[in-house]
Amino acid sequence: MTFPRPTKTIQLEAADVAPIIHATGRGEVHVVAAPPGGGKSTAMYAAVASLIAEARRHPAGEPYRVVWATHGTRDANSLGQEARRQLLRALRIERLSDTVRILKGSGRTHSTGAYYAQFKWPKDTSVYVVSHAHLPLLLAPSRLPHYEKFMSGVDLVVIDEDPLDSLVYSLGEEPGGLTPAWIQWNEAIPSTPGTISQALLQVMQQVLLDEVPEDELVVVEHPITGVTAKSLTGRPFWTRFRATLPGAPDWARFQETLQAAIKAQAPDDIVPGEVVEAMREDFAASSVTSSNSQRFGVVWEQGKPISVRFRANVLRTLRGDSPPILVLDAYADAAAGQYQAVFRQHRVKFKQDWHIHRKNLLDGDQEPRRKHLLGEIGELTSRHKAGTLVLSYREVTNRLRLTRFQPEWTARLKPPSTLVWGPAPGFRSIEFAYWFAGRGVNAYRGRHVVALHPPAKPSLYQEHFLAAIEPHSATRRERMARHLRVTELLQMLHRGRQTTFEPGDPDRPRVITVFDLDKFDKGLGDSGWLSVTEYAPLRPFTKWAKRPHQPEAVLALSCELLKVYGGVPHLCLVVLGLYTPRPAEAKMLPFVEAAMLSHSRSSTPLLSTWQGALQPLYAEFGEYKPATGVQVSRVLDIFKRAPELSHLQPVQVVLPTKLGGGRSRVYAEDKEAARAAMFKLTGYDCHVF
Repeated sequence: MTFPRPTKTIQLEAADVAPIIHATGRGEVHVVAAPPGGGKSTAMYAAVASLIAEARRHPAGEPYRVVWATHGTRDANSLGQEARRQLLRALRIERLSDTVRILKGSGRTHSTGAYYAQFKWPKDTSVYVVSHAHLPLLLAPSRLPHYEKFMSGVDLVVIDEDPLDSLVYSLGEEPGGLTPAWIQWNEAIPSTPGTISQALLQVMQQVLLDEVPEDELVVVEHPITGVTAKSLTGRPFWTRFRATLPGAPDWARFQETLQAAIKAQAPDDIVPGEVVEAMREDFAASSVTSSNSQRFGVVWEQGKPISVRFRANVLRTLRGDSPPILVLDAYADAAAGQYQAVFRQHRVKFKQDWHIHRKNLLDGDQEPRRKHLLGEIGELTSRHKAGTLVLSYREVTNRLRLTRFQPEWTARLKPPSTLVWGPAPGFRSIEFAYWFAGRGVNAYRGRHVVALHPPAKPSLYQEHFLAAIEPHSATRRERMARHLRVTELLQMLHRGRQTTFEPGDPDRPRVITVFDLDKFDKGLGDSGWLSVTEYAPLRPFTKWAKRPHQPEAVLALSCELLKVYGGVPHLCLVVLGLYTPRPAEAKMLPFVEAAMLSHSRSSTPLLSTWQGALQPLYAEFGEYKPATGVQVSRVLDIFKRAPELSHLQPVQVVLPTKLGGGRSRVYAEDKEAARAAMFKLTGYDCHVF
């Protein structure tokens, strides 16, 4: 397969991004969009190190300090750990001994005091790497003293990859939280529930009693789990809420109620004030607008009354006088409106006029299909020195890592030690990554990428989560949801950085999707972002076939039997596990197996590997099941696929009385060839007809 050579492949340098940093002032966000592998992060590492070095050369001046935010910082392969290593390297190139520290999350420190103690700038530290989850705390309009002091010394914030998931606060995405039972036991029984809690309780009871018509609900079936989620939101929710409200809304009391309900489940979770403020705003607008906000409502799973709960999705408020912010997002699009909506307190600018080299993709559980797929990945990996990255959901790859699945992965995977290139210490030929985790990581450059399933957000992601950003416009939510879905796919599939290799380079990795891209997004193939070609499996597989590997094994082993005997005795195919024996043939099998093992097989590698056990053949073809009730026409249909077998015809033979008698069959050019084949196999002159 060949791909057209790009007219220009972007490789950014520090000199390309330094002017962008200088052109970004306080209260401004500059989004840098350039293709993955184009060097955005690397160029930014160097530019940041240069700015720190320039400040260091002026002893009387202030130090230059940077907060670098990434998706994750914990795992060794996380973008945060990679950023720390690369920033240290860039600083050493500038001959600086500065330290780059990773700011730990509260769950990774021994105490609250230890967590807060991190928020200071030691003299030897010029960069702190933080997770995106810290951004709402560090950029909040009103900050705790330790955050305020920490951010007062920051000159630049770099956000590597899209931070959206960390900037929306969500309640009720999982069962629990504020439920009818919680309100009744924690407010109604001890005392009197607040007016808002009373109204929500009545609305949720209407849901439990099936008093809400279906046409008032948003109903979505999850594409993977099949679970049907239902949501009462927008105008139907606010109409019912207003109708059941027993008095003036008690917003302060409701803030306390929410915090208590969430703390019972997650003691460290603090419900931000923006949640109640947004609800107050939407309540005030609910009587005058024709299109009510969808930031709040009631959600549940069909058939599970216990799952009914209050939900909220609210965009966190960020202060507009923040240090200059640079966002590195390969697929950012100004037309999608995402960054303008998220950073609404800032002036948002875009740098995306690079000549972008578009991505290449190849188009790519029934048990046999799974076994074939895992074996295919094993063989694909054996042929590629950098190995393979498998993409799916955490629960899928964790399951496939179980011991009982290992034979399926390794069935056609040659151990790395047999490959001529010699793996590096600790090299794992097959690695795993998960959708929506660790965007932007460069650790898998050169690997094939195989995506088992398409990325899918929770059922009501578009209606709930994105309502925090676009509460009043279903059209803008839909447009943004598609943009985020497509960019997640492209980000992850480009993990192998295939466009950094020249077309035709044997080391250039492939990208294979096991799912149908058209079903994922009909407009994606025509978008210019990718070139799609149908993937030809290394080993054929017939969908829904009961014995998908058996025909290929019949072909390959019959070719070798023809070499050894000048014909293909059906008894040999039975011994090799390809067909079940008839009663008359069963008596002959031990004799035939012994005879086959005694014959020279130096020119037939598959038969040489076979030593009376089928496992070596399963490793070559995948585990195949024998065909039963054999019909000659079906065997001949398989033979038609190979030129050396297509001319063979079935010849009936009478087995010697000393070997049990009965009849069998030989596939040969003619009767004489069949007779000679049986003589070579058994040592007896068999009658043919």
